[in-house]
Amino acid sequence: MRIDNVRSRIISAGLDSALISDRTNVRFLCGYSGSNGLLFISAERAFFFTDFRYKTQAPLEVKGAEIIVSDNGSLFEALTAVPEVQSARKIGFERSMSFAAIDRLKGLLPESAELSPMEDFLNDMRAVKDPGEVDKIRKAIAVAEEGWRGTLHMMRPGVVERDFAAELEYNMRKAGADKNSFDTIVVSGKRSALVHGIAADKKLEAGDFVTVDFGAFVDGWASDITRTMILGEPSAKQREIYELVYSAQAAAIGAARPGLIGLNLDAVARDIIKEAGYGDFFGHGLGHGLGLLVHDSPRVGSLSENILPEFSVVTIEPGVYIPDFGGVRIEDDVLLIGDSCEVLTSLPKRIDEVIVS
Repeated sequence: MRIDNVRSRIISAGLDSALISDRTNVRFLCGYSGSNGLLFISAERAFFFTDFRYKTQAPLEVKGAEIIVSDNGSLFEALTAVPEVQSARKIGFERSMSFAAIDRLKGLLPESAELSPMEDFLNDMRAVKDPGEVDKIRKAIAVAEEGWRGTLHMMRPGVVERDFAAELEYNMRKAGADKNSFDTIVVSGKRSALVHGIAADKKLEAGDFVTVDFGAFVDGWASDITRTMILGEPSAKQREIYELVYSAQAAAIGAARPGLIGLNLDAVARDIIKEAGYGDFFGHGLGHGLGLLVHDSPRVGSLSENILPEFSVVTIEPGVYIPDFGGVRIEDDVLLIGDSCEVLTSLPKRIDEVIVS
């Protein structure tokens, strides 16, 4: 079905075939999860090319395409040996393909063949999830949350950020993660103002904000969750900032629905934070799509003019980050459906639930 959809898109674009080289798009279209593969789609047939390392794996995963294993490891040589490729006159390629790869491919194709960059329509296709894909994202979320619950006992003064991150990653793997969906962020105290700070040798201390951003890949699908904990009774300013971010996120979740423009949803949370006087301390987008990539389509930021489609999964993650003080981010994954959204994540986040006494 997906390959058929691509076929109709390339025909309407005036192409007679398309070469898919991006690993994420190859997996999305035919199911292949390995590191080396090309998918060629013509009006009548589809071919998948890989090398000897994946000779056994490819038949187990690839659907909807004939499999060709390169004898010498050169996928372009295997590709251009196929009659359907030799006879193609206008082949679309993804804009992510390197200049070097394009030049090599041109040298192997007949002079009559034209290579044409395609519009990036596959991002839009990936944005809309079918029920099976949503279930896989739910599983990735459940695995990450189980890892979190198994690590919370380490959320105490004296524990090193790096050790907390390692234990969380280990527990996610035990729960069924194939790998982390990104490098786990653990930042505490003043370091919690680092939006994408790397877990360091700093020890957690009483009075710290501790922001943890984590996620898991399960069967190729990602989760992405952030919680900010407070070690001990929060100060008045800590309470103010946390409650502000919590309120901004709650408002955005309440407003999230299919059909919104990304920047309009971003504005729901951003306006609340601005009105409280902290607009200069919220410098990233409200969220992003989630799927085979951690940061996927659609986008939810102050410059995002894309429409949020039904059955897309996006993160909602406002934050306030004050240098030399600390920061708060709260992030959940939501499914846009009907006239609202379903929150897929379930970890506690009210201020009384994140205070560690």
